[in-house]
Amino acid sequence: MSEYGTRSHNVSGGRSTTLPGIGRVPRDASPELKRYLEALQEIIEVRNGFRGDVRDRAITLRELIASGLAKDLESVPFDPNNPTGQNVGFQPTNPIPDSETPTTPTNLAVSAGFGVLKVSWTYPTNYIGHSHTDVFRGTSNNRANAVFIGLSEGAMFVDATVSASTQYYYWVRHVSISGEDGSYAGPVNATLQPDVTVLLSTLTGAITSSQLVSSLSTAITNNTTSVTSLNGQYMVKIASADAGGGQHVAGFGLSNTAANGTPTSAFIVAADKFAVVNATNHAVGATNSPAQANTPFIVTTSAEIIDGVDIPVGVYIQDAFINSARITELLAGSIKADYVVADAFMSSPRIEAMQINMGTMNKGLIESTTSRALAGSGANSTFATSDTPIPAYNEGDTLRCVPNSSPSVYMDVRVVSFSGGTLTYKPVRTTGSGTFNAWKITHQNPAKWTVSNSNTRTGSFSIDASGVMHANAAKLSALEVYPTQNDLTNGTNVVLSANGTIAGAFIANASVNTLAIAGNAVTVPAGDSASSLSINVGNSYTDAAAGFTTLSQWDNDKRPSALIIGGQVGYQGGDTSGNPSGPATGYVKFVIEWDIGTSGSPSYSADVVSSNLTVAVQSFREDFGGQVVSTTHIAVPEHFPSGTTNDVIGCRVKIQGKNERFGNNKSAFRQLSRYGFFVLGSKR
Repeated sequence: MSEYGTRSHNVSGGRSTTLPGIGRVPRDASPELKRYLEALQEIIEVRNGFRGDVRDRAITLRELIASGLAKDLESVPFDPNNPTGQNVGFQPTNPIPDSETPTTPTNLAVSAGFGVLKVSWTYPTNYIGHSHTDVFRGTSNNRANAVFIGLSEGAMFVDATVSASTQYYYWVRHVSISGEDGSYAGPVNATLQPDVTVLLSTLTGAITSSQLVSSLSTAITNNTTSVTSLNGQYMVKIASADAGGGQHVAGFGLSNTAANGTPTSAFIVAADKFAVVNATNHAVGATNSPAQANTPFIVTTSAEIIDGVDIPVGVYIQDAFINSARITELLAGSIKADYVVADAFMSSPRIEAMQINMGTMNKGLIESTTSRALAGSGANSTFATSDTPIPAYNEGDTLRCVPNSSPSVYMDVRVVSFSGGTLTYKPVRTTGSGTFNAWKITHQNPAKWTVSNSNTRTGSFSIDASGVMHANAAKLSALEVYPTQNDLTNGTNVVLSANGTIAGAFIANASVNTLAIAGNAVTVPAGDSASSLSINVGNSYTDAAAGFTTLSQWDNDKRPSALIIGGQVGYQGGDTSGNPSGPATGYVKFVIEWDIGTSGSPSYSADVVSSNLTVAVQSFREDFGGQVVSTTHIAVPEHFPSGTTNDVIGCRVKIQGKNERFGNNKSAFRQLSRYGFFVLGSKR
C-alpha cells in the first residue's frame, strides 16, 4: 500500500465537484503569515479562474476528457510509488495516425504524343501523408480488366509502352504513407498521334501513281526530233491596268529548258495570293470565300490589311505533316513533343517533369528484374542480389515489387540496410496474397539526387554532393522533420510536423529582433538588479541605482504601444547604522523619461504622470522589513506628454524607494538592501 492509501475514485463521469470559496485572511495573523496567506489565496483564485486573466486558469482532467484530448481514468488510481509503464491511471488510447485517407484525384487528363501518352492530375494537397499515385491501364472502358503499370510521386506519368492505333484507358488513385488506397479517378483515354512518315509515304504513292504524273513523265514525241538548246514553255497570264499606267500581270508558267545538255524545268506562279482549295466543298467558284477548314495551304506575296487585321507576307498552312524540318527560329504558342534536345541552352520560368537530368541535379531510377522470393510478413527479411552492376539501395528507400505474372498485385518494402549485395527489408504493404516471387524491383525516389560540379552554386537553388540544400526561398507542404534516418524509416520521434507541432526544440544561439507573443511584438527587455546594498531611505524618494537604464531608440513605425514594467526593492528592519526602524509605509517608484531627440542624439524629458502610475506601497511593522513590488502597464505616447509635437523615439527608466514613517518612535530610515526590475516594450 502506498503512503497515499487505497482510496477509490469515481470514473463514471458524474457531476463536477463543487469547490468551497476561500474566506478572508484572518485580521489577527502576523504580517509574515498574512503575506503568505494572501499570496496563496491569489494563486488559488487565479488558477480557479476567480480573478485575473481567464487564460491563466488551470485545466481540469474533466475538461480534457470532455474535449477529447484525454481518455477517462482507470478504476484503479495512479500510484506514484509504483511508476510502471502500465501504471498511468488512464484508459488506453489509440495512436494518432500519421496520415489521412487519400482523396480522389482531380483534373485527370491524358495527352497523346507520337510515341508516348502522358497522364496528368492535380497534385493532392488536401490530405495529410500523401505518398504516391498508382496508375492503371486498360484497352477497354472496364477498370476490372485494367492492370497496374507504375506509380508517380509527382503529378504526371509518361507511358512509353504503347502501340499505334490502340485506344488506351487510364485510372489513377492516391496512396498515403501508411499504405491506404484512395478512390479511383477515370477513365481518360487517348490514342497515339499518327506517324508522319507513314502519311507521307502513302500520299507520295498516291501521287506518283496518278494519271497526271504518268502523262507528265511521258516524253513529247509528236514526230519531232530532239534538238539541243531548245526551250519549251507554257504560260497562262492575264493583265489589268495599274494606277501608274502600266500593267498588273498575273498567271503561271511551265518551262523545260535544255542548255548545254543539262535539262531543267520550272513552274512559277505570279500572284499576290496562291491557295489550294477543296474542290468538293468549294464548287461555287473562285469568287466565293472558302471555309478555313477547306483551305489548308495559302501563300501571300504582299502584305495587306483585311478587316483590320495585318496580314504579313508568308506561307499559311492549316495543318502540316512534316517528317523533318530545319528551322532557324521557331515561335510557337505550344510545343508537344516526345523528345526535346537543346544543344546549347534552354530557358524557362517553369518546368514540370517526372525526371530531370541536369548538371546540378539528377533524379535516380533503379530497376532490377532478377527473380527472387520475398517474404510477405511485416518482420525484417533479407535476400541476396546477383545483379551486375549491383544496384545502390539506401536505408529508408521504398521499393515497389511487381510480379511479372500479375502486375496488378504488388508489394512495397522499405530498405533497412544494404551491404555486400544483401538487402534487408521490411514489407510495408501488399495488394494481394500468395507466394511473392519472380518480382521486378523498381526504385524511384525523388529524395535521392546525384550531383556534379558540387563546388559551384548556380542560381537560387542547388544541392551539393553531401545532400545539403541551398535555397534563397522555399515553400513546403506536409513537412515532417525527423532527427535520424532510422526515425524516418520507422516514423518515430517527429521533431517538427506540418500541423504546427514542435517537440524537443533546442536553440543554442538565436538572434531575434522582434519576438511575437499572442499577436504582440515583444522587444528584448532592459533592466537592472543589485544586492547587498547599504542605502538609507527616508521620507523622500531615493535612487536605488546610480543612473538610468536606457532602452534603445525606436523607428517611428516601430514605436511600442506600451511598456510593461516590473520590479521590486528590498528593505531591512533597521537603518544602515543598525538602529531599529519604526513602523512605516515602504514605497517603490519608477522614474520614466521619454527620448524626444533625433536618431543618434537623445534628449530626455521626465513624464511625471506616467512615473506616478508606477508607485506601489507596502506597510512595515517596526523592526521588520520586506519587499515592495510594482508591476505596471504604461502607454507609450506618440508625442511628448506635455503636448508638444516632439516625437517619442526612446525611453529610460530608473527605480527609487521611500520609507514614510508614522509615529516618532525608533528610526525614520530603513536600509535599502536590494532591487531588481525589467522594462519590456510591446506592440501590435
